[in-house]
Amino acid sequence: MKFTTEPLENRQVSLTIEVEPERVQSEMQKAARRLAGRGRIPGYRKGKAPYAAVARHYGEEAIFEEMLDGFMDHALREALKETGIQPYAPAILNEITQDPLTLKLTVPLPPEVDLGNYREIRKEFPEVTVSDEEVNEALERIRRDQGSWVPVDRPAEEGDMVFVTFTGTVDGETVFEEPEDFPLIVGESYGEPLPGFSGRLAGAKPGDDLEFTLTAPNDHPKEELAGKTCEFRVHVVSVRTLDIPPLDDDLAKMVGDYDTLDALRARVREALLEERKRQAEDQFEADVLDMIVAQSRIQYPPVALEEELDEIMEDIESQLEQQDRDLDSYLNLAGQTREQFRESLKPRAERNLHRSLVLAKIRAVEKIEVDPDEFAEAYEQVRDYYLRAGVPAQALEETNLEERFYAHMLTEKVLERVRQIAMGQAPEIPADDEDIQDSDED
Repeated sequence: MKFTTEPLENRQVSLTIEVEPERVQSEMQKAARRLAGRGRIPGYRKGKAPYAAVARHYGEEAIFEEMLDGFMDHALREALKETGIQPYAPAILNEITQDPLTLKLTVPLPPEVDLGNYREIRKEFPEVTVSDEEVNEALERIRRDQGSWVPVDRPAEEGDMVFVTFTGTVDGETVFEEPEDFPLIVGESYGEPLPGFSGRLAGAKPGDDLEFTLTAPNDHPKEELAGKTCEFRVHVVSVRTLDIPPLDDDLAKMVGDYDTLDALRARVREALLEERKRQAEDQFEADVLDMIVAQSRIQYPPVALEEELDEIMEDIESQLEQQDRDLDSYLNLAGQTREQFRESLKPRAERNLHRSLVLAKIRAVEKIEVDPDEFAEAYEQVRDYYLRAGVPAQALEETNLEERFYAHMLTEKVLERVRQIAMGQAPEIPADDEDIQDSDED
């Protein structure tokens, strides 16, 4: 066979395989024998019919197709071995011609990344502070968390908890029904059957019976309710208000091992500062990574972007399924086709792909690895957490938790190195074993 290659744009190569006539005839004979062995040809025992009889029975075209099915992969493997091409994904067959048999394919090549002078990038880490106002807001949230709901005999106000029973009907058919005490916070949307429901409870007293209508939004998860007007009948069972403890030493002791309010305040400030630093580090690493991406020369075959788009689409569909929704219904409400939606995701997919390729290149250049003992200890803790939460061990295996957690740890280490580089604190890149050996010999 004769192989010729021609470089294409976007990390692809055109591969032409020309097969000599003698090889084609030999492969056609093998294909005819395979066809003869699959069924009976009149006048011959199964598998014993000669080539001419097989050709009359099935046709030359059928033998040719059978020959290609069995020969194509072999020819491609031989071509890749001979040319030294390392494919990133399966080759795409573009054209087949005969006399002589010629196969023209496009082979995607692995992505290629040139990071440029990435180790010279510098960025100042932002100053991280926590204001007294933020500490006071956090203490106020702690107060509310330690509060208790107590019954009141007055009209409900915003922020009160109201227990109700209710039914909701659309065109005379019951679509919502709650016969037992159902809690809602006046003015908050969480738990309400339709938007605006909890707001209608303002001013209601225990024992009141209310009637009102609400219109379901056009993007309601239940398509049969979208845009429909629902009539509600509501009975108010009780009204409760949140009794919040005062901000004092007793509150500090109630929350944890703190003797005074000042001790609690100091711990709250420390916790807020730690969280603010983590957020600042995450944003800093993302910003520096984008700086490296912007100066890098990144090339990849089109199939790499398609794979990234596939992953994003799968993630979106999975998230919608968790909400008892499906992508087609979601797109129908948005007036989009799958193709249009997929096209709109391309900028996001390109950014994800560029970042992942640059991270992989940095990991390789900087020789970053995860210490096996460190990983084993960390993964054991994560695995135990899921097991204690009731997740079966088999489910952890089926979701490839170990593999995903390893990838997460590796990414975190690469991002840490990115931060160190930008702050001028990165360690020297370890020398290759060959370099060390050469140095010793010198």
